[in-house]
Amino acid sequence: MASHPRDLTVAPPEFLRLAAHPLRWRLLTELADGDHRVRELVERVGEPQNLVSYHLRLLRDGGLVTARRSSFDGRDGYYRLDLERCARGLAASGAALHPALRQEPPALPRRHATGTPSRRPAVLFVCTGNSARSPIAEALLRHHTAGRVTTV
Repeated sequence: MASHPRDLTVAPPEFLRLAAHPLRWRLLTELADGDHRVRELVERVGEPQNLVSYHLRLLRDGGLVTARRSSFDGRDGYYRLDLERCARGLAASGAALHPALRQEPPALPRRHATGTPSRRPAVLFVCTGNSARSPIAEALLRHHTAGRVTTV
């Protein structure tokens, strides 16, 4: 039986290396529910604070999560899932596995008969408080409209 030689030195894509760790995957899924402080994530995942902080740093360095200070008093830091970076990383991982999993780029804007680009409707999402409802709504809009609607 013939086998295909594979280069075993090819590393998995960065997204997979970051997201495949069980604790980091759990942190990503918790952050998919909304922005959280480190102490909230510690409670949710049931791991020590230093371990959670270490893995959050790896996710932040890899661009899958972002951190920001509270706008109220600047003392609390909130972590947020970067849905666009995760989506791009997941798509790139699929394409690295097989060319058939490569996603097509979004369609170019349609042009009017005059040759000028047509205006796409624009939507502004505003989040009050420290939740991820607006980023999730934005990501869902982008996904379901395939680039036909822009966000502001």
